[in-house]
Amino acid sequence: MCQPPETAGERQRSSQALTIELQTKGIGARMVALLALILLSFTLPSIRSLGADVADQASESICFENGKWFDGEQFQSGSRCTAHGVFLKALPDGSARSVDLEGGYVIPPFGDAHNHNFQGGSDTARTIHAHLADGVFYVKNLNNLPAMTDKIADQLNHARSVDVTFANGGLTSSGGHVVALHLRLVSYGVLPKDWTVNDLDGQAFTIIDGLPDLETKWASVLDGRPDFIKVYLQNSEEFEKRRDDPAYNGRKGLDPALLPSIVARAHAADLSVSVHINTAADFRTAVEAGADEIAHLPGVLFEASDGIAAYKLTKADAVRAARAGIRVTTTAAFSVDHLEDPKQRRRLETEILLPNLRLLQRHGVELVMGSDIFRDTSKKEAFYLSGLGIFSTLDILKMWCETTPRAIFPQRKIGRLEAGFEASFLVLAENPLANFSAVSNIRHHIKQGVVLDLASLDKDS
Repeated sequence: MCQPPETAGERQRSSQALTIELQTKGIGARMVALLALILLSFTLPSIRSLGADVADQASESICFENGKWFDGEQFQSGSRCTAHGVFLKALPDGSARSVDLEGGYVIPPFGDAHNHNFQGGSDTARTIHAHLADGVFYVKNLNNLPAMTDKIADQLNHARSVDVTFANGGLTSSGGHVVALHLRLVSYGVLPKDWTVNDLDGQAFTIIDGLPDLETKWASVLDGRPDFIKVYLQNSEEFEKRRDDPAYNGRKGLDPALLPSIVARAHAADLSVSVHINTAADFRTAVEAGADEIAHLPGVLFEASDGIAAYKLTKADAVRAARAGIRVTTTAAFSVDHLEDPKQRRRLETEILLPNLRLLQRHGVELVMGSDIFRDTSKKEAFYLSGLGIFSTLDILKMWCETTPRAIFPQRKIGRLEAGFEASFLVLAENPLANFSAVSNIRHHIKQGVVLDLASLDKDS
């Protein structure tokens, strides 16, 4: 048997996603052609840091003075010193370089727990730049082709870039969610035109149609060294109805009866399990199977013909999820945006998303910020959630800069501005608790003790 792969916290590994986890329904030639253009777009030069070499900056002692530091509840005036990429317990003996933050508001960097922007194409540097500029330093990619992404491993997971964990191709059924999408990408030349399902299986996704498939393919899944396991459920309450009906091609997922076995195997390999869901029944199946994370709120692929009840969670659902310690990724802005009919968008928001979010919050389910929006960062999701009126500004800020980063990298000391934690932070011009839009005005970006200059371009690129 192969050895269990290292966890994300034990190693820094990068691969990038060529896939976009979108609903296959409604994705036509225009979107796929646009994706092709994006993947062929020119590459921006990579980001370099201010002043000294990156290694020198990370190791030198720096005292960041005259800042207002977020303590998880409010901002406290003071200073923090760093060396070797972490916050220090005590001030240096006078040899530290001083940086005046000029009264700026200091917060931990942001995370995105559901991302597909890192495609492995020529726009990698542009994507890195966009995320760092928005303060999004930590990303969880829920579906990628390792053959494409391993080629750009050196561009991620270091002090001048974004830190990313990867699932590789998710587990689904024949004709299931993401299979049809990738075949469409093949037909439009975004992926090689001679690729078949067999070429994609084990890369863009892994098809598991029964326990024999799971037993046969599980070793290969582990050999790909994923940071976690992604599983697709979609309208699992109708799995038997949809299994062999071509009308549901792309609108179904894995046999829900297989999920407990997958979770058990993943946990034995020290890997967590993130489950794509669409309906409340999918949510319940994921909770009962012992999954670690639910990658969407119900209704992400909303169809009015299913009826509102199919997407409504109950108090019992929320209580069970909270007791099990399962976190839920929001992706609410994407859920609404992908619907073209304004009436259906409003219906999804008011009758499904808002009640479910209130229920999960009320019963203590951990919510993490996730965008699932191509060519954008989790900033859009943060502003969407802020505008719903459910969460306080403090709730949104903590979800984005504390809970989400730690959910992506649970074994790392991030998300706090305390001694022993990684010295990564953002300096804002204004107080985000008084005006949430202040998160858009970032004066300084510091990652693992390195002060980044996003306006500068690497002369060697």
